[in-house]
Amino acid sequence: MIKTCIRQRFLFFSLWIFIFRIGSAREPVIHISPTREAPVIDGMLNDVAWNNIEPVTEFIQYNPKEGADPSEATEMYLTYDEHNIYLAFKCYDSERDGIRATMTQRDAWEDDDCIGFAFDTYNSCREAYLFNVNPYGIPVDFIWHHHGYTDHGWDADLNCAGVILDDSYNIEVAVPFRSLRMPATDSQVWRFYALRSIHRKGEMVIWPPRSHAIPNYLAQACELHGISGIETGRHLTVLPYAFGSGIREDDGFEEEGNVGIDIKYGLSSNFMIDATINPDYSQIEADPDRVELSERYEELLPEKRPFFTEGTDIFVSDQSLFYSRTIRNPIAGFKLTGKAGKTRIGLLSAVDDPSDDDSNVFYNHLRFKTEILDQSHTGVVITNRDDPDNSEYNRTFSTDGLFRFHQIYSLKAQATYSVTGNDDDLHDAMGYNIRAERMGSKLYNNIWFQSYPEEFEAQSGSMWEVLGYRTAGMYHEYWIRSPGGGINEIMCATGARHRYNHEDGHDEDKEWISAELSTQGFWNKVELQRNREVVESKEFTVTSIEYEVWNSPSALLDHYMSFILGDAVNYFTTTFGWRYRLYYSTAVKPMRRLVLNLTFIREDFYERYRGKRSFLQNILWSKLSYQLRPSMFLRGIYQYNSMNKRSDASILFAYEYRPLSNIYVGVNFNEITDWNNATDNTELFAKVGYFWRL
Repeated sequence: MIKTCIRQRFLFFSLWIFIFRIGSAREPVIHISPTREAPVIDGMLNDVAWNNIEPVTEFIQYNPKEGADPSEATEMYLTYDEHNIYLAFKCYDSERDGIRATMTQRDAWEDDDCIGFAFDTYNSCREAYLFNVNPYGIPVDFIWHHHGYTDHGWDADLNCAGVILDDSYNIEVAVPFRSLRMPATDSQVWRFYALRSIHRKGEMVIWPPRSHAIPNYLAQACELHGISGIETGRHLTVLPYAFGSGIREDDGFEEEGNVGIDIKYGLSSNFMIDATINPDYSQIEADPDRVELSERYEELLPEKRPFFTEGTDIFVSDQSLFYSRTIRNPIAGFKLTGKAGKTRIGLLSAVDDPSDDDSNVFYNHLRFKTEILDQSHTGVVITNRDDPDNSEYNRTFSTDGLFRFHQIYSLKAQATYSVTGNDDDLHDAMGYNIRAERMGSKLYNNIWFQSYPEEFEAQSGSMWEVLGYRTAGMYHEYWIRSPGGGINEIMCATGARHRYNHEDGHDEDKEWISAELSTQGFWNKVELQRNREVVESKEFTVTSIEYEVWNSPSALLDHYMSFILGDAVNYFTTTFGWRYRLYYSTAVKPMRRLVLNLTFIREDFYERYRGKRSFLQNILWSKLSYQLRPSMFLRGIYQYNSMNKRSDASILFAYEYRPLSNIYVGVNFNEITDWNNATDNTELFAKVGYFWRL
């Protein structure tokens, strides 16, 4: 009896040790200690703060071969003080000339080598602050959500530096705690992971290890312990700006000026109040040169206005009920965002002056999103757009939910009631959608259904592509990773979409199949499409093929090309035809600080194959930028369109003298049709903004 009891206890103890080891392997813990002397952020790693820290070196491959040893060694160091968390990386590389790095402005590089790291400050496995930094210390930062949304507009006032050496490159980063939101507790427990991308090899290494079999990266992150006694209380930031311009036109010279201010006040580490008066439109950074191609739906523009970036990700749902660019010319605004327990809260109010008359439009939006179960949530979205001068209003009331099962399955559903009215008419409608997804290590499946009658309106959102239709669709992907023969990955995909309008019945059938193949420094894709659609009561059936290829043969050059060939609809004239479209872009880096970007687009449209040409459009776009220093650049852009025989050009000098504080000075040459009169429509402008943290 005693032997049996001892044996049972031994077996129980052994089982407990086994479970503990499995749990520890799945959820590693890293402890960091404070530093008494803050490191100098210069990329040299010779500070006292790093001397007594044991670096993390156990990085392992995630791509192309999960679990394999990395081809190059990486060391990571972490520490903190009461103001910042500090990270340092030493990235060894046996081919110094193969390191991909671009000296450019913040958020502007892509296809570079980099290090990356993530902070899930609420330890929720749902959203995190992500940072990528290239070998020159140029950051790209954003907020990532596990439900499928990435907020690229968010910017932290972090400090970074990078240095490329003979056998490695070093990166140092300081992230202020006040740039992050976190629980109002003295002792913090976050989730954290770090990665390194070796671009020429198509290789990503990561710590701690993670698996493709679990789609949630944060659920596989380590727990970060040891942070305590930091600044998480109230704080105030002020961002005033001034903008001035002078426009020379045919009928004279017109001057324009603007001043405004954005204010942020942290009620606590959880809640932030934002207020603005005449907010910075940021047109210098926000509006890219737009290319007019024959497409059915208008392009969504990025949001870079400071007031509308941080915290507005709370209003995102599976339906696009909120699109900040619908608020075109705001006069003033107020925003409250934060988290109470497991519920995120967002309130946004703005007064907009969308036209030249004196009428104002008022926006009031409210959002609640509550965490439930494991990585699931439910929520409510309310949007209001009121135009009292014209006696018009639009309101939507919505409830949504995301439910996850066994890590790889999810169900998304949302139902919205819309009511729109004016003095002469009042109409309402119910719209809804449901989506089921499976994300496995090799197979992804997605099926959905949505219905929005013509009476449904969401004037604060960007739902114009789906209004008036019932749509059912599916999409599937299958990956083959590291099959051998120098191939990193093969991906095959197929999908279909069937759309019905609420009056005449069938409106569109679309099917496609594609395949992708990637090797070291090379990626290509081929896709076949068949589409039957009804546009303005005309029925069209089109079949086309598209081929895309990207290649980065050296650190001095990378280029991309796509080619579309086949039947098409000319949306300019709503007629059927045949087209080919060539898109080619390249980035040439002849010097460390000099980058030349060239893009050429040729769209050739015919009434039918080998028939009469409907139109030919050639577009040339080029950008030459010289980075005087990491915080200062000079840039020139030129664009020409053969269809309207018009050119546009701009020259810009920019200096970010501290994070989020900048000076812009430039000149735009608009709508040049005759080089003898190239300066007839010229705009000179300057903008100054300064970020104060009080």
